[in-house]
Amino acid sequence: MSIVWDGTDLATYGFTLMGDGSEESGLLSLPGMRRQITEMPGRAWPEVVDLGRDPRDIRLSCALIATTHATLLSYRASFLALVSSSDFVSLTVPDITARRLMVHTDGEIAMPRPELAWDTLYLRFTWDLKSLHSFWEDASLVSVTPVGAELTNDGHEPCPVTWTCTVTADLPTGLWFEVGGVRFTYSGALVTNDVLVVSTDLPAVTLNGVVDMANTHVDAEFPWLAVDTNDITKSSASFTLGADYRRWYR
Repeated sequence: MSIVWDGTDLATYGFTLMGDGSEESGLLSLPGMRRQITEMPGRAWPEVVDLGRDPRDIRLSCALIATTHATLLSYRASFLALVSSSDFVSLTVPDITARRLMVHTDGEIAMPRPELAWDTLYLRFTWDLKSLHSFWEDASLVSVTPVGAELTNDGHEPCPVTWTCTVTADLPTGLWFEVGGVRFTYSGALVTNDVLVVSTDLPAVTLNGVVDMANTHVDAEFPWLAVDTNDITKSSASFTLGADYRRWYR
């Protein structure tokens, strides 16, 4: 199985996963959201609260393979230069199409040094990765503009959304929109062509590119997309609502 790292196919550097997969962990099976489930007196169903997403540890058994010793040393240098950054980058595999993980190398890769026997044509090593969260997500951003009366999330988990409100006529008292019963309210005055962006993963609000949490109503919530169909309502026809998101998959 090949791996594409931040747009680069690692097969370019003779990379391959070794063995039958028994030495790999966490790549094809990831845990879901941590949840607290509380039985509520008088209710048929328990209360479920999402507690958060843990970074996921991934361990791969790998090798670099070349046809000449000089090529192997070149592969080693290029591979380490590519994957040793602490920045999170996209990882994709052909077995899971159109989806990605955001990962970085966790610690130093223990790989034999260049002072190798002249006839060595492969290097075997263990590669530890840290995944940003516990889900695969869409490799490409899903963009819906304008959003109608419904929006469907056909992934496996609720997912965060960046909502974009584009004002088409003055709104002196602000606006609100509701997604599946969860309402965001902005109380400041808005004028034609204002663009209000509401990010829900790490809640943030910007107006025309400038952070503006001050006018966000104290009771405002930041709606995610629940799995299945989400009903959408708006306070006014004087703004359009756009949505950008990546669905999450177990």
